[in-house]
Amino acid sequence: MQNLESLPDSTLSHVLSFLLSKELLALRSVGNRWLSTFFSSDGHENEQAEFLWRQALARDFKFTPVHFRCGSSNPLHHLRTLRIKTSEDDDDEEEDEDNENELGTSIFGYTARDSIYVASNAFESWRYWSKVSRIFFQGTDKSDTEYVNGPYFLRAAELWAKVEMWCSDDDRSGELGSRIIDSLEPGARQSSGRFARTIDCEAAHAYEAIFAFHDGQKTTNSDDAVDVSIGLFGCYRVYDHHCCMTLHNTRKAGALSFGHFIAIAGNNLSQRYNNIILNVDEGIIQVCGVSENGPSLITAYKLQSGADVGLLWMEEYVRRLDNGEMSIRKEQFGRLPPLNMISPFPNHRSSLSSRKVTRGIEIVASSIPAREIVAVVYSLQIRILNPDEEGYLTPSVRGYETCQLSTRHWVLTNNEDGSTDNVSGEGVIGCFPVLYEGGYRDDQTNHMGDVEEGARESGTFVYQSCARMKSGHFEGRIKFYPGSINDPSGEPFYVDVGRFDLNMDPDLCY
Repeated sequence: MQNLESLPDSTLSHVLSFLLSKELLALRSVGNRWLSTFFSSDGHENEQAEFLWRQALARDFKFTPVHFRCGSSNPLHHLRTLRIKTSEDDDDEEEDEDNENELGTSIFGYTARDSIYVASNAFESWRYWSKVSRIFFQGTDKSDTEYVNGPYFLRAAELWAKVEMWCSDDDRSGELGSRIIDSLEPGARQSSGRFARTIDCEAAHAYEAIFAFHDGQKTTNSDDAVDVSIGLFGCYRVYDHHCCMTLHNTRKAGALSFGHFIAIAGNNLSQRYNNIILNVDEGIIQVCGVSENGPSLITAYKLQSGADVGLLWMEEYVRRLDNGEMSIRKEQFGRLPPLNMISPFPNHRSSLSSRKVTRGIEIVASSIPAREIVAVVYSLQIRILNPDEEGYLTPSVRGYETCQLSTRHWVLTNNEDGSTDNVSGEGVIGCFPVLYEGGYRDDQTNHMGDVEEGARESGTFVYQSCARMKSGHFEGRIKFYPGSINDPSGEPFYVDVGRFDLNMDPDLCY
Protein backbone atom coordinates (compact mmCIF):
# COMPACT_ATOMS: atom_id res chain seq x y z
CA MET A 1 0.00 0.00 0.00
CA GLN A 2 2.91 2.33 0.79
CA ASN A 3 4.25 1.84 -2.75
CA LEU A 4 0.89 2.98 -4.14
CA GLU A 5 0.88 5.96 -1.79
CA SER A 6 4.13 7.16 -3.33
CA LEU A 7 2.64 7.40 -6.81
CA PRO A 8 1.25 10.69 -8.17
CA ASP A 9 -2.56 10.69 -8.35
CA SER A 10 -2.56 10.80 -12.16
CA THR A 11 -0.28 7.74 -12.36
CA LEU A 12 -2.28 5.88 -9.74
CA SER A 13 -5.51 6.58 -11.67
CA HIS A 14 -3.92 5.05 -14.75
CA VAL A 15 -2.80 1.96 -12.82
CA LEU A 16 -6.18 1.47 -11.15
CA SER A 17 -7.99 1.80 -14.47
CA PHE A 18 -6.75 -1.71 -15.34
CA LEU A 19 -8.66 -3.24 -12.42
CA LEU A 20 -12.03 -4.88 -12.89
CA SER A 21 -14.93 -2.85 -11.54
CA LYS A 22 -15.58 -5.27 -8.68
CA GLU A 23 -11.90 -5.10 -7.70
CA LEU A 24 -12.12 -1.33 -7.81
CA LEU A 25 -15.25 -1.46 -5.66
CA ALA A 26 -13.48 -3.69 -3.13
CA LEU A 27 -10.51 -1.30 -3.02
CA ARG A 28 -12.86 1.64 -2.49
CA SER A 29 -14.35 -0.17 0.53
CA VAL A 30 -11.02 -0.74 2.23
CA GLY A 31 -10.90 1.16 5.52
CA ASN A 32 -7.74 3.04 4.63
CA ARG A 33 -7.61 6.80 5.19
CA TRP A 34 -5.33 7.45 2.23
CA LEU A 35 -7.54 5.41 -0.15
CA SER A 36 -10.61 7.15 1.21
CA THR A 37 -8.98 10.48 0.45
CA PHE A 38 -8.07 9.33 -3.06
CA PHE A 39 -11.58 8.11 -3.89
CA SER A 40 -13.47 11.01 -2.33
CA SER A 41 -13.13 14.47 -0.95
CA ASP A 42 -15.52 15.77 1.70
CA GLY A 43 -17.85 12.87 0.94
CA HIS A 44 -17.87 13.50 -2.82
CA GLU A 45 -16.05 11.63 -5.56
CA ASN A 46 -12.95 13.58 -6.60
CA GLU A 47 -11.61 14.06 -10.11
CA GLN A 48 -9.47 10.90 -10.06
CA ALA A 49 -12.30 8.71 -8.81
CA GLU A 50 -14.69 10.26 -11.35
CA PHE A 51 -12.25 9.26 -14.10
CA LEU A 52 -12.08 5.66 -12.84
CA TRP A 53 -15.83 5.21 -12.59
CA ARG A 54 -16.36 6.77 -16.01
CA GLN A 55 -13.99 4.15 -17.30
CA ALA A 56 -16.03 1.50 -15.50
CA LEU A 57 -19.27 2.82 -17.05
CA ALA A 58 -17.68 2.57 -20.48
CA ARG A 59 -16.26 -0.90 -19.86
CA ASP A 60 -19.28 -2.49 -18.19
CA PHE A 61 -22.34 -0.67 -19.53
CA LYS A 62 -21.22 0.34 -23.04
CA PHE A 63 -21.14 4.08 -22.49
CA THR A 64 -18.86 5.61 -25.13
CA PRO A 65 -16.55 8.65 -25.00
CA VAL A 66 -19.23 10.81 -26.63
CA HIS A 67 -21.39 10.28 -23.53
CA PHE A 68 -18.71 11.94 -21.37
CA ARG A 69 -17.77 14.75 -23.76
CA CYS A 70 -18.43 18.28 -22.56
CA GLY A 71 -20.43 20.33 -25.00
CA SER A 72 -22.31 17.32 -26.40
CA SER A 73 -26.10 17.47 -26.68
CA ASN A 74 -26.31 15.96 -23.19
CA PRO A 75 -23.04 16.29 -21.25
CA LEU A 76 -24.58 14.46 -18.26
CA HIS A 77 -25.62 11.44 -20.30
CA HIS A 78 -23.37 9.06 -18.36
CA LEU A 79 -25.01 10.18 -15.10
CA ARG A 80 -28.47 9.24 -16.32
CA THR A 81 -29.62 5.87 -15.03
CA LEU A 82 -32.83 4.08 -13.99
CA ARG A 83 -34.81 4.36 -10.79
CA ILE A 84 -35.29 1.12 -8.90
CA LYS A 85 -37.88 0.32 -6.25
CA THR A 86 -35.92 -1.22 -3.39
CA SER A 87 -36.59 -2.41 0.14
CA GLU A 88 -33.90 -0.17 1.62
CA ASP A 89 -32.14 2.98 0.53
CA ASP A 90 -28.46 2.46 1.41
CA ASP A 91 -25.31 0.97 -0.10
CA ASP A 92 -26.36 -2.55 0.87
CA GLU A 93 -29.96 -2.30 -0.34
CA GLU A 94 -31.40 -5.38 -1.98
CA GLU A 95 -34.12 -5.52 -4.60
CA ASP A 96 -37.50 -6.80 -3.47
CA GLU A 97 -37.36 -9.61 -6.01
CA ASP A 98 -40.45 -11.41 -4.73
CA ASN A 99 -42.63 -8.35 -5.20
CA GLU A 100 -44.27 -8.42 -8.64
CA ASN A 101 -44.20 -5.11 -10.51
CA GLU A 102 -47.50 -3.36 -11.04
CA LEU A 103 -49.47 -3.67 -14.25
CA GLY A 104 -47.79 -1.78 -17.05
CA THR A 105 -44.60 -0.95 -15.15
CA SER A 106 -41.06 -1.97 -15.99
CA ILE A 107 -39.20 -4.75 -14.20
CA PHE A 108 -37.56 -1.97 -12.17
CA GLY A 109 -40.85 -0.94 -10.56
CA TYR A 110 -41.59 2.34 -12.36
CA THR A 111 -43.38 3.40 -15.50
CA ALA A 112 -40.99 4.54 -18.23
CA ARG A 113 -41.72 8.24 -17.81
CA ASP A 114 -40.85 8.03 -14.10
CA SER A 115 -37.84 5.75 -14.51
CA ILE A 116 -34.93 7.99 -15.48
CA TYR A 117 -32.78 9.24 -12.61
CA VAL A 118 -29.73 11.55 -12.78
CA ALA A 119 -26.94 10.40 -10.44
CA SER A 120 -24.70 12.86 -8.63
CA ASN A 121 -21.47 11.29 -9.89
CA ALA A 122 -20.11 8.46 -12.04
CA PHE A 123 -19.80 6.04 -9.10
CA GLU A 124 -23.46 6.43 -8.14
CA SER A 125 -24.41 5.93 -11.78
CA TRP A 126 -22.28 2.76 -11.97
CA ARG A 127 -23.87 1.48 -8.74
CA TYR A 128 -27.39 1.98 -10.10
CA TRP A 129 -26.55 0.33 -13.42
CA SER A 130 -25.16 -2.65 -11.48
CA LYS A 131 -28.52 -3.01 -9.75
CA VAL A 132 -30.34 -2.68 -13.07
CA SER A 133 -28.22 -5.54 -14.42
CA ARG A 134 -28.87 -7.78 -11.43
CA ILE A 135 -32.61 -7.26 -11.77
CA PHE A 136 -32.63 -7.81 -15.52
CA PHE A 137 -30.54 -11.01 -15.36
CA GLN A 138 -32.28 -12.35 -12.24
CA GLY A 139 -33.05 -16.03 -12.66
CA THR A 140 -30.03 -16.72 -14.89
CA ASP A 141 -26.49 -17.80 -14.10
CA LYS A 142 -25.35 -14.41 -15.46
CA SER A 143 -26.91 -12.20 -12.79
CA ASP A 144 -23.49 -11.50 -11.22
CA THR A 145 -21.38 -11.48 -14.37
CA GLU A 146 -23.38 -9.84 -17.20
CA TYR A 147 -24.12 -6.14 -17.61
CA VAL A 148 -26.88 -4.42 -19.56
CA ASN A 149 -26.22 -1.92 -22.31
CA GLY A 150 -26.92 1.33 -20.46
CA PRO A 151 -27.52 3.59 -23.50
CA TYR A 152 -29.96 1.00 -24.94
CA PHE A 153 -32.01 0.97 -21.74
CA LEU A 154 -32.06 4.77 -21.57
CA ARG A 155 -33.30 4.96 -25.15
CA ALA A 156 -35.95 2.34 -24.42
CA ALA A 157 -37.11 4.31 -21.38
CA GLU A 158 -37.30 7.49 -23.45
CA LEU A 159 -39.35 5.98 -26.28
CA TRP A 160 -41.76 4.31 -23.86
CA ALA A 161 -42.06 7.57 -21.91
CA LYS A 162 -43.23 9.25 -25.12
CA VAL A 163 -45.80 6.49 -25.69
CA GLU A 164 -47.06 6.72 -22.10
CA MET A 165 -47.35 10.51 -22.28
CA TRP A 166 -49.12 10.33 -25.65
CA CYS A 167 -51.61 7.86 -24.20
CA SER A 168 -52.18 10.13 -21.18
CA ASP A 169 -52.85 13.21 -23.32
CA ASP A 170 -56.59 13.35 -24.00
CA ASP A 171 -56.09 15.96 -26.72
CA ARG A 172 -53.94 13.54 -28.71
CA SER A 173 -55.22 10.06 -27.89
CA GLY A 174 -58.65 10.54 -26.28
CA GLU A 175 -60.17 7.48 -24.62
CA LEU A 176 -58.05 5.21 -26.83
CA GLY A 177 -54.96 6.16 -24.83
CA SER A 178 -56.22 4.57 -21.62
CA ARG A 179 -57.17 1.40 -23.48
CA ILE A 180 -53.69 1.12 -24.97
CA ILE A 181 -52.11 1.72 -21.55
CA ASP A 182 -54.33 -1.02 -20.09
CA SER A 183 -53.16 -3.39 -22.82
CA LEU A 184 -49.45 -2.99 -22.04
CA GLU A 185 -47.95 -5.96 -20.21
CA PRO A 186 -45.46 -5.53 -17.34
CA GLY A 187 -41.82 -5.71 -18.42
CA ALA A 188 -39.93 -8.98 -18.86
CA ARG A 189 -36.54 -10.08 -17.51
CA GLN A 190 -33.99 -11.73 -19.77
CA SER A 191 -34.75 -15.17 -18.34
CA SER A 192 -38.51 -14.97 -18.88
CA GLY A 193 -38.59 -13.03 -22.15
CA ARG A 194 -38.47 -14.22 -25.73
CA PHE A 195 -34.72 -13.51 -26.01
CA ALA A 196 -33.53 -15.93 -23.33
CA ARG A 197 -31.57 -17.97 -25.88
CA THR A 198 -30.08 -15.03 -27.82
CA ILE A 199 -27.48 -13.79 -25.33
CA ASP A 200 -24.82 -13.48 -28.06
CA CYS A 201 -27.02 -11.56 -30.52
CA GLU A 202 -26.33 -7.83 -30.24
CA ALA A 203 -29.53 -6.96 -32.13
CA ALA A 204 -31.54 -8.89 -29.53
CA HIS A 205 -30.07 -6.74 -26.73
CA ALA A 206 -31.70 -3.65 -28.22
CA TYR A 207 -35.08 -5.40 -28.18
CA GLU A 208 -34.51 -6.73 -24.66
CA ALA A 209 -34.30 -3.15 -23.44
CA ILE A 210 -37.65 -2.34 -25.09
CA PHE A 211 -39.46 -5.31 -23.56
CA ALA A 212 -37.96 -4.76 -20.09
CA PHE A 213 -40.35 -1.81 -19.77
CA HIS A 214 -43.44 -3.30 -21.43
CA ASP A 215 -43.55 -6.91 -22.60
CA GLY A 216 -45.87 -6.24 -25.52
CA GLN A 217 -49.65 -5.96 -25.43
CA LYS A 218 -52.55 -8.06 -24.22
CA THR A 219 -54.87 -8.69 -27.14
CA THR A 220 -58.09 -9.21 -25.20
CA ASN A 221 -60.22 -6.85 -23.15
CA SER A 222 -61.72 -7.33 -19.69
CA ASP A 223 -64.41 -9.59 -21.20
CA ASP A 224 -61.73 -11.86 -22.76
CA ALA A 225 -62.85 -10.76 -26.23
CA VAL A 226 -60.23 -9.86 -28.84
CA ASP A 227 -59.81 -6.08 -28.88
CA VAL A 228 -59.49 -5.07 -32.54
CA SER A 229 -58.71 -1.42 -31.84
CA ILE A 230 -55.70 -1.30 -29.47
CA GLY A 231 -52.94 -1.93 -32.01
CA LEU A 232 -50.03 0.30 -31.01
CA PHE A 233 -48.86 0.28 -34.65
CA GLY A 234 -52.29 1.06 -36.07
CA CYS A 235 -55.49 -0.58 -37.25
CA TYR A 236 -57.39 -0.34 -40.51
CA ARG A 237 -59.99 -2.05 -42.68
CA VAL A 238 -60.18 -2.30 -46.45
CA TYR A 239 -63.10 -4.26 -47.88
CA ASP A 240 -63.09 -7.62 -46.02
CA HIS A 241 -59.49 -7.33 -44.83
CA HIS A 242 -58.91 -6.22 -41.22
CA CYS A 243 -55.60 -5.41 -39.57
CA CYS A 244 -54.70 -4.60 -35.96
CA MET A 245 -50.92 -4.33 -35.53
CA THR A 246 -49.98 -5.02 -31.91
CA LEU A 247 -46.66 -5.41 -30.11
CA HIS A 248 -46.59 -9.15 -29.34
CA ASN A 249 -46.17 -10.20 -25.74
CA THR A 250 -43.82 -13.09 -24.92
CA ARG A 251 -46.60 -15.66 -24.86
CA LYS A 252 -47.77 -14.83 -28.36
CA ALA A 253 -44.21 -14.38 -29.60
CA GLY A 254 -43.43 -17.92 -28.42
CA ALA A 255 -46.26 -19.31 -30.53
CA LEU A 256 -45.24 -17.35 -33.64
CA SER A 257 -41.43 -17.63 -33.42
CA PHE A 258 -39.59 -20.33 -35.33
CA GLY A 259 -35.96 -21.30 -35.78
CA HIS A 260 -33.80 -18.18 -35.67
CA PHE A 261 -36.76 -15.84 -36.16
CA ILE A 262 -38.33 -14.21 -33.09
CA ALA A 263 -41.72 -12.50 -33.39
CA ILE A 264 -41.87 -8.85 -32.31
CA ALA A 265 -45.18 -7.46 -33.58
CA GLY A 266 -47.92 -8.39 -36.01
CA ASN A 267 -51.54 -8.37 -37.09
CA ASN A 268 -53.52 -9.52 -34.07
CA LEU A 269 -56.29 -10.71 -36.40
CA SER A 270 -54.04 -12.90 -38.57
CA GLN A 271 -51.75 -15.62 -37.17
CA ARG A 272 -49.81 -16.31 -40.32
CA TYR A 273 -48.60 -13.20 -42.13
CA ASN A 274 -47.63 -9.58 -41.53
CA ASN A 275 -45.48 -10.43 -38.51
CA ILE A 276 -42.49 -8.24 -37.68
CA ILE A 277 -39.66 -10.62 -36.74
CA LEU A 278 -36.04 -10.44 -35.59
CA ASN A 279 -33.67 -12.47 -37.74
CA VAL A 280 -31.17 -13.52 -35.08
CA ASP A 281 -28.59 -14.85 -37.56
CA GLU A 282 -28.40 -11.63 -39.58
CA GLY A 283 -29.29 -9.19 -36.80
CA ILE A 284 -32.02 -7.46 -38.84
CA ILE A 285 -35.77 -7.06 -38.56
CA GLN A 286 -37.98 -8.37 -41.31
CA VAL A 287 -41.65 -8.66 -42.24
CA CYS A 288 -43.13 -12.05 -42.98
CA GLY A 289 -45.54 -11.47 -45.85
CA VAL A 290 -46.93 -13.00 -49.01
CA SER A 291 -45.77 -12.56 -52.59
CA GLU A 292 -46.93 -13.93 -55.90
CA ASN A 293 -44.56 -16.84 -55.30
CA GLY A 294 -45.67 -17.60 -51.74
CA PRO A 295 -44.33 -16.52 -48.31
CA SER A 296 -41.65 -13.83 -48.40
CA LEU A 297 -39.38 -11.87 -46.07
CA ILE A 298 -38.56 -8.20 -46.59
CA THR A 299 -36.42 -5.88 -44.48
CA ALA A 300 -38.63 -3.85 -42.15
CA TYR A 301 -36.22 -0.96 -41.47
CA LYS A 302 -33.89 0.55 -44.07
CA LEU A 303 -33.35 4.10 -42.82
CA GLN A 304 -30.20 3.17 -40.85
CA SER A 305 -28.19 0.08 -40.00
CA GLY A 306 -26.49 -1.14 -36.86
CA ALA A 307 -26.77 -3.50 -33.93
CA ASP A 308 -29.39 -1.21 -32.39
CA VAL A 309 -31.76 -1.65 -35.35
CA GLY A 310 -34.57 -2.74 -33.02
CA LEU A 311 -34.44 0.52 -31.12
CA LEU A 312 -34.04 2.54 -34.31
CA TRP A 313 -37.14 0.89 -35.79
CA MET A 314 -39.36 1.59 -32.79
CA GLU A 315 -37.87 5.04 -32.11
CA GLU A 316 -38.79 6.13 -35.63
CA TYR A 317 -42.36 4.91 -35.26
CA VAL A 318 -42.74 6.59 -31.84
CA ARG A 319 -41.25 9.79 -33.28
CA ARG A 320 -43.98 9.83 -35.94
CA LEU A 321 -46.69 9.13 -33.36
CA ASP A 322 -45.37 11.77 -30.96
CA ASN A 323 -45.02 14.38 -33.73
CA GLY A 324 -48.65 13.94 -34.73
CA GLU A 325 -47.94 12.25 -38.06
CA MET A 326 -50.46 9.51 -37.16
CA SER A 327 -54.12 10.25 -36.43
CA ILE A 328 -56.90 8.75 -34.35
CA ARG A 329 -59.75 7.56 -36.55
CA LYS A 330 -63.00 5.67 -36.08
CA GLU A 331 -63.18 2.33 -37.88
CA GLN A 332 -65.89 -0.32 -37.88
CA PHE A 333 -64.82 -3.96 -37.96
CA GLY A 334 -67.62 -6.33 -38.92
CA ARG A 335 -70.68 -5.93 -36.71
CA LEU A 336 -68.79 -4.24 -33.91
CA PRO A 337 -69.62 -0.61 -33.17
CA PRO A 338 -67.20 1.97 -34.60
CA LEU A 339 -64.12 2.32 -32.37
CA ASN A 340 -61.33 4.86 -32.12
CA MET A 341 -57.96 3.47 -33.20
CA ILE A 342 -54.59 4.67 -34.45
CA SER A 343 -54.65 4.99 -38.22
CA PRO A 344 -51.37 3.71 -39.73
CA PHE A 345 -51.81 6.01 -42.75
CA PRO A 346 -49.48 9.05 -42.56
CA ASN A 347 -51.50 12.26 -42.21
CA HIS A 348 -50.96 15.79 -43.51
CA ARG A 349 -48.05 16.41 -41.10
CA SER A 350 -46.02 13.63 -42.72
CA SER A 351 -43.81 14.00 -45.79
CA LEU A 352 -45.14 10.59 -46.87
CA SER A 353 -48.59 12.01 -47.63
CA SER A 354 -49.97 14.47 -50.16
CA ARG A 355 -52.29 17.37 -49.33
CA LYS A 356 -54.35 19.37 -51.80
CA VAL A 357 -56.95 22.06 -51.09
CA THR A 358 -59.43 23.08 -53.78
CA ARG A 359 -62.27 25.54 -53.11
CA GLY A 360 -62.05 24.87 -49.38
CA ILE A 361 -61.99 21.05 -49.66
CA GLU A 362 -58.93 19.28 -48.33
CA ILE A 363 -57.83 15.84 -49.53
CA VAL A 364 -54.97 14.16 -47.66
CA ALA A 365 -53.77 10.92 -49.26
CA SER A 366 -51.20 8.27 -48.33
CA SER A 367 -50.65 4.51 -48.52
CA ILE A 368 -49.25 1.53 -46.64
CA PRO A 369 -48.41 -2.02 -47.77
CA ALA A 370 -50.83 -4.85 -46.91
CA ARG A 371 -48.65 -7.92 -47.17
CA GLU A 372 -51.38 -10.42 -46.34
CA ILE A 373 -53.32 -9.51 -49.49
CA VAL A 374 -50.27 -8.59 -51.64
CA ALA A 375 -51.50 -5.05 -52.25
CA VAL A 376 -50.87 -1.44 -51.36
CA VAL A 377 -53.77 0.08 -49.43
CA TYR A 378 -54.35 3.79 -50.00
CA SER A 379 -56.43 6.18 -47.93
CA LEU A 380 -58.05 9.47 -48.94
CA GLN A 381 -59.27 11.76 -46.15
CA ILE A 382 -61.81 14.24 -47.54
CA ARG A 383 -63.36 17.19 -45.70
CA ILE A 384 -64.30 20.86 -45.83
CA LEU A 385 -61.77 22.88 -43.88
CA ASN A 386 -62.81 24.60 -40.67
CA PRO A 387 -62.27 28.29 -39.84
CA ASP A 388 -58.70 29.24 -38.88
CA GLU A 389 -57.24 26.31 -40.89
CA GLU A 390 -54.88 26.86 -43.80
CA GLY A 391 -56.89 27.12 -47.04
CA TYR A 392 -60.26 27.76 -45.39
CA LEU A 393 -62.82 29.75 -47.42
CA THR A 394 -66.12 31.09 -46.17
CA PRO A 395 -69.26 29.63 -47.81
CA SER A 396 -69.79 32.85 -49.76
CA VAL A 397 -66.23 32.74 -51.17
CA ARG A 398 -66.14 29.03 -52.00
CA GLY A 399 -69.69 29.16 -53.42
CA TYR A 400 -71.53 26.55 -51.34
CA GLU A 401 -72.66 25.55 -47.86
CA THR A 402 -72.57 21.83 -48.70
CA CYS A 403 -71.31 19.80 -51.63
CA GLN A 404 -71.72 16.19 -52.73
CA LEU A 405 -69.16 13.83 -54.20
CA SER A 406 -70.27 12.66 -57.64
CA THR A 407 -67.55 10.96 -59.71
CA ARG A 408 -63.88 10.10 -59.48
CA HIS A 409 -60.94 9.73 -61.87
CA TRP A 410 -57.73 8.04 -60.73
CA VAL A 411 -54.39 7.79 -62.53
CA LEU A 412 -52.18 4.94 -61.24
CA THR A 413 -48.66 4.68 -62.65
CA ASN A 414 -46.55 1.53 -62.31
CA ASN A 415 -42.87 2.38 -61.77
CA GLU A 416 -41.69 -1.05 -62.91
CA ASP A 417 -42.89 -0.81 -66.50
CA GLY A 418 -44.11 2.79 -66.73
CA SER A 419 -47.66 1.74 -67.55
CA THR A 420 -50.57 3.94 -66.53
CA ASP A 421 -54.03 2.83 -65.48
CA ASN A 422 -56.91 5.33 -65.67
CA VAL A 423 -59.89 4.50 -63.47
CA SER A 424 -63.17 6.45 -63.58
CA GLY A 425 -66.51 5.82 -61.93
CA GLU A 426 -69.40 7.13 -59.90
CA GLY A 427 -68.90 7.71 -56.19
CA VAL A 428 -66.25 5.92 -54.14
CA ILE A 429 -66.95 2.32 -53.09
CA GLY A 430 -70.67 3.02 -53.37
CA CYS A 431 -70.52 6.20 -51.27
CA PHE A 432 -71.63 9.72 -52.28
CA PRO A 433 -70.88 11.79 -49.15
CA VAL A 434 -72.38 15.24 -48.72
CA LEU A 435 -69.73 17.42 -47.08
CA TYR A 436 -70.36 20.28 -44.67
CA GLU A 437 -68.15 22.08 -42.15
CA GLY A 438 -67.40 19.70 -39.29
CA GLY A 439 -68.67 16.51 -40.91
CA TYR A 440 -70.57 14.81 -43.70
CA ARG A 441 -73.77 12.95 -44.55
CA ASP A 442 -72.99 9.36 -45.49
CA ASP A 443 -75.15 8.84 -48.57
CA GLN A 444 -74.74 5.37 -50.15
CA THR A 445 -76.20 3.25 -52.92
CA ASN A 446 -78.73 0.61 -51.91
CA HIS A 447 -79.15 -2.90 -53.36
CA MET A 448 -81.20 -1.41 -56.21
CA GLY A 449 -78.41 0.95 -57.18
CA ASP A 450 -80.19 4.06 -55.95
CA VAL A 451 -78.44 6.62 -53.74
CA GLU A 452 -80.08 6.83 -50.31
CA GLU A 453 -79.66 9.58 -47.78
CA GLY A 454 -77.37 8.44 -44.97
CA ALA A 455 -76.67 9.37 -41.38
CA ARG A 456 -74.90 12.58 -40.42
CA GLU A 457 -71.37 11.94 -39.16
CA SER A 458 -68.84 14.24 -37.53
CA GLY A 459 -65.24 14.43 -38.66
CA THR A 460 -63.63 13.42 -41.94
CA PHE A 461 -64.95 11.17 -44.69
CA VAL A 462 -62.38 8.45 -45.42
CA TYR A 463 -62.16 6.38 -48.59
CA GLN A 464 -59.83 3.36 -48.63
CA SER A 465 -59.07 0.93 -51.42
CA CYS A 466 -56.06 -0.98 -52.72
CA ALA A 467 -53.85 -1.44 -55.77
CA ARG A 468 -51.81 -4.49 -56.72
CA MET A 469 -48.44 -3.09 -57.70
CA LYS A 470 -44.99 -3.23 -56.12
CA SER A 471 -44.05 0.39 -56.75
CA GLY A 472 -45.84 3.31 -58.32
CA HIS A 473 -47.78 6.46 -57.64
CA PHE A 474 -51.36 7.68 -57.52
CA GLU A 475 -53.09 10.95 -58.39
CA GLY A 476 -56.48 12.07 -59.61
CA ARG A 477 -59.48 14.30 -59.11
CA ILE A 478 -63.03 14.13 -57.78
CA LYS A 479 -66.11 15.93 -59.12
CA PHE A 480 -68.39 17.64 -56.60
CA TYR A 481 -71.76 19.33 -56.96
CA PRO A 482 -72.41 22.38 -54.77
CA GLY A 483 -75.49 21.65 -52.71
CA SER A 484 -76.22 18.09 -53.79
CA ILE A 485 -76.34 15.99 -56.95
CA ASN A 486 -80.15 16.11 -57.10
CA ASP A 487 -80.44 19.74 -56.05
CA PRO A 488 -77.29 21.58 -57.18
CA SER A 489 -76.80 25.20 -56.19
CA GLY A 490 -74.22 25.84 -58.93
CA GLU A 491 -71.97 24.29 -61.53
CA PRO A 492 -69.97 21.14 -60.63
CA PHE A 493 -66.27 21.54 -59.86
CA TYR A 494 -63.23 19.30 -59.53
CA VAL A 495 -61.03 18.74 -56.46
CA ASP A 496 -57.47 17.47 -56.98
CA VAL A 497 -55.91 14.46 -55.30
CA GLY A 498 -52.19 15.18 -54.95
CA ARG A 499 -49.67 12.63 -56.13
CA PHE A 500 -48.47 10.13 -53.52
CA ASP A 501 -46.42 6.93 -53.63
CA LEU A 502 -47.61 3.33 -53.71
CA ASN A 503 -44.89 1.07 -52.33
CA MET A 504 -44.97 -2.55 -51.19
CA ASP A 505 -41.43 -2.25 -49.76
CA PRO A 506 -41.08 1.11 -47.92
CA ASP A 507 -38.14 2.14 -45.73
CA LEU A 508 -40.12 1.47 -42.55
CA CYS A 509 -42.66 -1.33 -42.07
CA TYR A 510 -44.94 -1.67 -39.06
